[in-house]
Amino acid sequence: MQHHTIDRRSALARLAATIPAALIRRDAFAVSDEPTARAASDEGTPRDASPRTAWMATGEPVCGFEPFDHLMIGFLRDQSVPGASLAVAKGDRIVYSRAFGTVDRSTGGPVLPASIFRIASLSKPLTAMTVVRLVERGIMSLDDRCLDRLRTHRRLFDLPAPTDSRFAEVTVRQLLRHTGGWDREQSTDPMFRSVEIAREAGAAPPATVEHIIRYMVGRPLDFAPGQRYAYSNFGYCLLGRILESVTGCDYSDVVRREVLEPLHATRLRLGRTRERSSHETAYHEDTEARGPSVFADQLGTPVPTPYGAWCLEAMDAHGGWLASAEDLVRLSIACFDRDDLISDRARGWITERSEGRAGWNEDGSPKAPYYGLGWMIRTAKDSINVWHTGSLPGTSTLLVRRHDGYHWAVLFNGRNARDGRRLSAVIDPLLHRAADAVTDWPDASRGAAAPGS
Repeated sequence: MQHHTIDRRSALARLAATIPAALIRRDAFAVSDEPTARAASDEGTPRDASPRTAWMATGEPVCGFEPFDHLMIGFLRDQSVPGASLAVAKGDRIVYSRAFGTVDRSTGGPVLPASIFRIASLSKPLTAMTVVRLVERGIMSLDDRCLDRLRTHRRLFDLPAPTDSRFAEVTVRQLLRHTGGWDREQSTDPMFRSVEIAREAGAAPPATVEHIIRYMVGRPLDFAPGQRYAYSNFGYCLLGRILESVTGCDYSDVVRREVLEPLHATRLRLGRTRERSSHETAYHEDTEARGPSVFADQLGTPVPTPYGAWCLEAMDAHGGWLASAEDLVRLSIACFDRDDLISDRARGWITERSEGRAGWNEDGSPKAPYYGLGWMIRTAKDSINVWHTGSLPGTSTLLVRRHDGYHWAVLFNGRNARDGRRLSAVIDPLLHRAADAVTDWPDASRGAAAPGS
């Protein structure tokens, strides 16, 4: 293992030479797992603006890839982010994998390329890939009705008739595209109402996914299924249960069998709210904000927001996974640059534009960007850019596959930049510029093949 201290002044000087300020205005297209209302007060002790810690880089340096090194070191210092991991690929080869900063402010120790982070909404492309795999094999269909599949689930077979009859019309395809009929800006995001929903069910909090689904079956939709796009964590919660229903296995086991094992992505696992896995980073808010615990044994007690102010276990299919940056790049490669897991036909399903207002403007012009099956998509030259972001208190994540075949994943164990934006939104255009500044990309024979080669 190599640790390299990079001089800040040199790093920022080189970065300034390669990244013009105008590029910071490029759209970042953030989506997130966060609740509509903040889980806790903004009040607290501000983070240290000038940490004295040595900013370390771990992993093998790659000749010619200094723009990425300089960007990451300068970015973590300027934004006072504890740590991050970045992996980059060209085509189907990982060519760069390094980590920066500290895994935990309180104990120190470097972030490593093998470190795992909460990836928040980057869980959605993983869930979508699993669904597409099963659809290709004829085990389920994109046009399956959600309610029909839920009623064959071992714990949901006795679901009552929905309050809104339109619930019965919602399809798997609409859940994947966020066109199922739930709009958290108009009503609520039930994934962050653990205590209220558990109490209504007569259960100890936090609410389970089954409690949440039963609660939502009793509420009206916000719009007709398929009418428009509205980002919905709940829709992906339903997809997790549908995967369980059609296979008879737990959600995590289905994902592991269908996607993770073929990718040899051994580090991915579901996270836990109040426990850290081996090699998992700690999570830091930009203030020492605390929120009331949603767990029965600490109910209402102020806790650090990443560690009990909401329930990660209930977010499995939409925001519950832990991963390394390398493993996420492998997922992107498998989805868009290899035929190991899915075919070109399935890739077409993923990138197809939605009908109606989800994919088209009122004047008939195509929306840019639009949401496919688990990915944000924008046409670019003769190809497309695809990406997803993730956000929860204490973490911000970004996964990109660019039109020219470059992939990258960046994971932070902090959430917000100094200006209040998500870290993923701020670094997005800077990563594009760093990639453009690399002139000597390794040949295919020099990189690490992915997945499973």
